[in-house]
Amino acid sequence: TFEGQIRELKVSHANSELTLKGKIRELKLSHASSEEERKKSEEKQNKLHTELQWDVLLSAATMGHYCRVSMLLDRTDLSADSVHPHYGEETILFAASSNGHAAVISVLLERGADVDLC
Repeated sequence: TFEGQIRELKVSHANSELTLKGKIRELKLSHASSEEERKKSEEKQNKLHTELQWDVLLSAATMGHYCRVSMLLDRTDLSADSVHPHYGEETILFAASSNGHAAVISVLLERGADVDLC
């Protein structure tokens, strides 16, 4: 009957709407989890990038490349008092002074390196 067909359409439409709402909910959850994974990945990349910058800065200070030390301090978020946890809490100033690099020491002191951290 006509009324039966209308009822079937309404039920079908309601089911379709529920299915659609369910799919939208799944998509939102999927996106939220993707966003969370993206943020975690970005944080991991930033940490790795900072560690690499620190490694380059430590190498430059250890080898006496005062121009590189100055440039890295200008172009990165690292400070003259940066301490890398993987190197026994060694500061850049300690690395430069241990190797007798007076020019690097001067640059670091000008940038506010704390001599008490060595």
